[in-house]
Amino acid sequence: MPADVLFVYNDVTAHTGYTCGLGLAALSSYIRRHGFVSSLAYYRHESDLPYVLETARRTDPCLVGFYGPSSGFAALQRLSTALRQAMPRLPQMYGGPDATLCPERLLTTPSLDAVCVGYGERPLVETLRLIQAGREFTGVQGLWAAPRNGARGTVVQNPPNANLDDLDEAIGFDHELFLRALARFRDFRRDEQSLEIILTRGCPRHCAFCSNAALRKVLGARIPRPSVDAAIRVVNECLEATELRHITFHDDDLALDRAWFRNFVERYRQEVRTPFWCNLRADGFDKEDLHLLKAAGATRVFVGIESGNAYVRNTLMRKGLSDEAIVHGFRLLHEAQLPAISQNIIGTPGETPRQFLDTVRMNARIAPHSAILSVFYPYPKTHLADVCSERGLLDGTVLRQEREEAWLDTPEFPRAAIGSYRRRFDYLIRYEQLRRAHPLLLPVPLTPLTAAPLAGTLRLYRRLRSALLPGKRRKDVRQQEGPCKTS
Repeated sequence: MPADVLFVYNDVTAHTGYTCGLGLAALSSYIRRHGFVSSLAYYRHESDLPYVLETARRTDPCLVGFYGPSSGFAALQRLSTALRQAMPRLPQMYGGPDATLCPERLLTTPSLDAVCVGYGERPLVETLRLIQAGREFTGVQGLWAAPRNGARGTVVQNPPNANLDDLDEAIGFDHELFLRALARFRDFRRDEQSLEIILTRGCPRHCAFCSNAALRKVLGARIPRPSVDAAIRVVNECLEATELRHITFHDDDLALDRAWFRNFVERYRQEVRTPFWCNLRADGFDKEDLHLLKAAGATRVFVGIESGNAYVRNTLMRKGLSDEAIVHGFRLLHEAQLPAISQNIIGTPGETPRQFLDTVRMNARIAPHSAILSVFYPYPKTHLADVCSERGLLDGTVLRQEREEAWLDTPEFPRAAIGSYRRRFDYLIRYEQLRRAHPLLLPVPLTPLTAAPLAGTLRLYRRLRSALLPGKRRKDVRQQEGPCKTS
């Protein structure tokens, strides 16, 4: 089917299963309401190049729009170059958080014609109108653009588009764009997909590992959020359009605005009531909030611990969250009988193995339903990425899976050690829980020297028990994926 724009979702460094790129889903919904047609190529492996080229020829768009994480940009450059060679007259644009924070990528990628800086809704519509009218789009606010007349040395750097149309009018998600594209994968199961939605654009906090603080420097301090009426409307529209029966809210903290949150979950209980997962902050809710959340249909809550070591969490990561708040928050979640998943990070620059073991101890203490351990990733323009740059730790030449493979190799926490602790994380938590319950039987504390052999012994014991007593298996503290918090 012909399309005005072909979106290419770059997922070659995915850290999870198939996903809906909510930025592109939102853009597709917006431009369709302005009379434009979109299509999608889901770029999962670099071997997908023939598929992308065939999709571009079949849809015959007037613009290609790339979107993806910073970790996959090297692969995107190669794809963009190949597409330019195959279809030299087809304009190419790059957008998303990475493009907003690193518009200079246009200068190092000759095959790109523009980079979108800021919110993409209005710049994309204006660009499509200009292309269809046969006019240059170098003057569009929100774009860094190179003239199409061959004068590559001149790049027009327009101001960022920091203004979003009334979010009540702009909000919407074209999930079918992704569901149709994902159908080509044999292991994709539509009925197993969660309906992914994000209502709030951004977060006001200053975590040193997250892109939100850097994005606010470009977009301003305002955090766009739809009215409760609009939020309920878009949720119901997406459910009706997809017929999916589970929702994952990707807002960094669904209860960021407590009055809005309470109104939303009460309306959700009355008008939606589809089971859902969401993110909360450990010090951002009380018993009443959790009662409302559970009554509305919440079946799982993700809470960012990041590190069990207060210095790493609050000085290096700038999380601003006390040990007491974490313990209290999880106690409330347990009392509400809401399964709580802790989200943790290993390998932050400056962290040591001994400090990481405090993360193990914290998880043993709060006893989450399960625990996610992500490897630190230096998102561009974040404070910790700057720290990595100053220390000469960044290596952009190798593609690694984001949050699963270690990017840093520091004297205080070597890359091999990060991988070792990540693989043993659930066993270490379980050992510490057993040691807390039976200190006389298990007197050996966790240290960098004892961690590996203790985890290995527990792993062997559990395998033997599973083989001899298959009906007695205990539910593990598992690593799994939930709503993502960073861009």
